[in-house]
Amino acid sequence: MKRYIFFIMFFLSIFTITGCGVKKSEFQKFIDRIPDIISKDYVLPETFKHEKIIWKLDNQELEDNRLEFIYSDEDLELSLVAIVKNDVAMKTVKIKKTNFVTELNINTTNNLEITSKEDYLRANLKISDAGFFNTEIESARIRGRGNSTWGYEKKPYRIKFDTDTSILGMKPATDYVLLAEHNDKSLMRNYIAHYFSRFLNLPHQLETRYVRLVLNGDYKGLYLLTEQVAVSENRLNIDTSDDIDGGFLLEFEREFDRANAEGKENVDWFRMKNPNPNDRNNNGNTELYQEVYYVVKSPKIKSFDKNIQESKINYYKEYINKFEQSVSSDEYDKYINVDSFIDYFVLTELMKQVDIGYSSVYIVKDKNEKMQMGPIWDFDISSGNGNYYAYGPKGFWSDYNPWFGILIKNNSFKEKYISRFNEIIDLYFSKVLSEIDRVLDYITIDAKRNFKRWDMFMNDGFNPNPIEMLELKTHDKQVEYLKSYLTERKNWILKTLNNEGYIGYLGEEDEGWR
Repeated sequence: MKRYIFFIMFFLSIFTITGCGVKKSEFQKFIDRIPDIISKDYVLPETFKHEKIIWKLDNQELEDNRLEFIYSDEDLELSLVAIVKNDVAMKTVKIKKTNFVTELNINTTNNLEITSKEDYLRANLKISDAGFFNTEIESARIRGRGNSTWGYEKKPYRIKFDTDTSILGMKPATDYVLLAEHNDKSLMRNYIAHYFSRFLNLPHQLETRYVRLVLNGDYKGLYLLTEQVAVSENRLNIDTSDDIDGGFLLEFEREFDRANAEGKENVDWFRMKNPNPNDRNNNGNTELYQEVYYVVKSPKIKSFDKNIQESKINYYKEYINKFEQSVSSDEYDKYINVDSFIDYFVLTELMKQVDIGYSSVYIVKDKNEKMQMGPIWDFDISSGNGNYYAYGPKGFWSDYNPWFGILIKNNSFKEKYISRFNEIIDLYFSKVLSEIDRVLDYITIDAKRNFKRWDMFMNDGFNPNPIEMLELKTHDKQVEYLKSYLTERKNWILKTLNNEGYIGYLGEEDEGWR
């Protein structure tokens, strides 16, 4: 009997120690008073019994004891650790998700129609279904944007604010873009490219949000709201001083007219001779060098005096020349961030972006740093969408870009590129496919409404959709086309890279989806 009682007492004591009967410390009880769910920025208690509390989130000490309410399209659980003297307490709080698609209402003054890509109209902006991120701004401006995309019925827009402003939790800035995605029936290619960029070594990853746009009371469809590629204190923050060797953001352009439209030569843009990527064998059939143009997006060269203007442009030209010459001597890593270059061209190759050697290619350099590729931009014509280039899943493409064209011929760079391509696919490709499925669940209803609004779902045959896309009459099938394309292209690239190396785009017509 005594033995029986002993075992009962023993197990009761173990339960008391290990189970729900553990006595909480006063400090833990104090921390437990913090709300389980937060719906706005929350200031955590600074002291306990006059002793300072140290707060940690993911092993990082929080500044100002402030728990920032962040944008998330899924519920988030944050595990906090509180430390005071020799006592430690823990608390899990939840941040409730924000709607994946939110409604953006914009009204221009007097409901004036937006007809210009140059002239802004005053407007007010309102988001009312985003909880903590609800916004109403009177001091907005809006105009059209884009090149060929401005000619479509569903038009893209540029939004500008008088001061740095945050929309839907995005980092504050003055400039935003509304991408219409009229060319892309999956409505996902730009989103997926930016999602993929989160995992890559790039100078800045642009934030994106899906919105249903209502302009002057007229529903305009499903849009992708994103940052403008620009230098900004809260986003792509680089040196913009008048130092000759200061930072710069350039955009590569192939066409003279597009560069010339940006302003004055050797102020707003400059020209150079770059290696011709189409000259594979130096056999004399093509010119060794081609004229290309670089638009200076930052700094604003015209704001400096003429001597500084000339010195800065000469510095840019000299730096680019030195980089191009360094490839043959295997010293290119003195001028470029190799990891950035490799990751940028892995992404453009996988998605077979049409413009990689033409336009919308950005290059950034900060003071005392090396040149980097990025941020990425303009992926609507990619991944099997585009009937005016070799759009099929087979065939290399990125060496259409003159810089990558010479780099990939360098053995050391090629080895690093192939190794990193395999690594990126192994680590992240499945995540991309899963993200496509996740986004499809969220946007299906809005996508159907979008196509109903424009009554153009595969019926008008407008450029640039290839025949394979025109044959698919539902949004679900368009998304499946995108997934299948990326999978087949991934398989072809891996097999070819690992067995034959990077054999280059030969300039031959693709047979579409082979």
